[in-house]
Amino acid sequence: MNSAQFTALAPLMVLTVAPIVVMLLIAVRRRHRVCLWATLGLLALTLALIVRGSGKAPVAITGLLLIDNFALFYMALTVSITIGVVLLGLRYMAHEESQPEEYYILLLIAAGGACAMAASSHFASFYLGLEILSVAQYTLVSYVRRDRRGTEAGLKYVILAAASAAFLLFGMALVYAELGTMQFDALAHAPAEQLQNKVVLLGAAMMFAAIGFKLSIVPFHLWTADVYQGAPTPVTAFIATAAKAGVFAVLVRYFAVENSYVAHSLHLFVAITAAASMLAGNALALVQQNVKRLLAYSSIAHMGYLSVAFLAGGQMANDAVAVYLAAYAAATLGAFGVIIAVAPHIHGGEGMERIEDYRGFFWAQPFLGTIFIISLLSLMGIPLTAGFLGKVYVVIAGAKDAHWIVLGILALSSVMGVVYYLRLILLVVSRPAVERPSLVPINPPLGAKSVLFLASVVTLLLGVYPAPLLAITRAINPF
Repeated sequence: MNSAQFTALAPLMVLTVAPIVVMLLIAVRRRHRVCLWATLGLLALTLALIVRGSGKAPVAITGLLLIDNFALFYMALTVSITIGVVLLGLRYMAHEESQPEEYYILLLIAAGGACAMAASSHFASFYLGLEILSVAQYTLVSYVRRDRRGTEAGLKYVILAAASAAFLLFGMALVYAELGTMQFDALAHAPAEQLQNKVVLLGAAMMFAAIGFKLSIVPFHLWTADVYQGAPTPVTAFIATAAKAGVFAVLVRYFAVENSYVAHSLHLFVAITAAASMLAGNALALVQQNVKRLLAYSSIAHMGYLSVAFLAGGQMANDAVAVYLAAYAAATLGAFGVIIAVAPHIHGGEGMERIEDYRGFFWAQPFLGTIFIISLLSLMGIPLTAGFLGKVYVVIAGAKDAHWIVLGILALSSVMGVVYYLRLILLVVSRPAVERPSLVPINPPLGAKSVLFLASVVTLLLGVYPAPLLAITRAINPF
C-alpha cells in the first residue's frame, strides 16, 4: 500500500478501530462521558481525515473500494450526521438506559458500514458494508431493554432484513453467473447485447428489490413505521438519514449512468416504485396520530421523490440526489432532534409522541418550536428552505427525459404532504387548552442545542444561498 492509498483509506481505518477503542474503555471502566467524548473525538478525526484524503483522490484499493471525491462526500455526510445523532442523544440515552456505553460502539460500527458502502466498487465490499450496517442497526433498534416496542421492532427488522439479504445475494449470484465478474462497473457499463440476457436483468431487479428494502421504497416499506416508532429516537434519526446515504452513493455511481442499458431497463421499475412510494407514503401519513409514524411514512414519500432523480441519470441525477439528501438530512435531524430533546422530560407512557401533545408547543418552547417548524417547512418543500431546492432539482431531473406522469404524481403527492405537515405546524403554534408536562420549559444540553441550531441554519441557508453545495455536487461527479 502506497502513501496515497493509506491517506485515502485512513478514514475507514479509523472507523474500523474506533469501536474497539470504545470497547476497551468500557472494559477498563464504565463511564458514559468518557465513551461519549471518545466517540466524538474519533468521529471528528475521521472527518478531518476525509478532508485530507480529498487531496489524494481518486484512489482504487484492491478492486474492492474506489475512494474519490464522490465517495468522500457521502462519507463526510454520514459521519457528520452520526456526530449530530451522538450529541442529540446524550441525555436521551442516559435517561432511557442505565448502561448506554455500548450504544456508541454500535453507532460507530453502523457508520463504518455506511461509509464502506459509499466507497464500494465490488459486490463483496458493498454486501459486507451493508450487512455491517444492518447488524448494528438490529441491536440499536432494540437497545433499550425495558422497552417492549423496541424489542418487537428489532425482531421485525431482523426477519425482513434477512429476507432482503437473501434477495441481494441471489441477485448478485445471477449477475456473476452470466458476466463472470463482481465488479459494479461490469454491470453498469456492459454492452447491451450482454445485458439483454434475462438472467442478468432478473439479478439486477432482485438487487434493486433488496436495496428498496433498505431505503423503505414501496412495496418493501412494511417495516418502516414499526421500526421508526419502536426504536430509540436517536436511532430512528440515524436510520432515517445516515443509514441511507451509502446506499444512494452506490445507486448514483453505478445505476444512474447515462446511456447504460441496465439503467434504461430498470426505468419502468424505478418509475413504478417511485410513484407508489410517493402516493402510499403521503396517504398513510395523513391518518397518523403518532409523530414518529408520521415521519416514517413521510420518509417513504421522500425516498420516492429521490427515486425520480434516477430517471434522468448522469450529472443531473448526481446533483439532484446530493442536494436532496443534504436538505433531507438537515430537516430530519432537526425534527427528530426536537422529539429527542423533549422525551427525557416526559415521564411514563410513550413520551411526547402523539401529534396532539404538540399543541401549543411553540409558546412553551420557543427555541425548540422554531426548530421544529423550520424542519417541517423544509420537509414540506416550502420556498426559502433547503427542501424546496431539493424538490426543484428532482423535478428538473424528471423533466429532463419528459417523465410527466411521474412528475404529475409527485405534484399531487406533495399537496397531500402539505396537509399533514401543516396540520402539525398549526398545532405547534396554537394556544394550549390545558397545561401539560410537555409545556414545562426545557433546556437541552449545549451539544444538542448546537446541532439543532446548525441543522436549522443549513436548512435556511441552502434555501437562499445554495451555491456552495452546488459547487460541491459538480466537483464530485462520479461519471
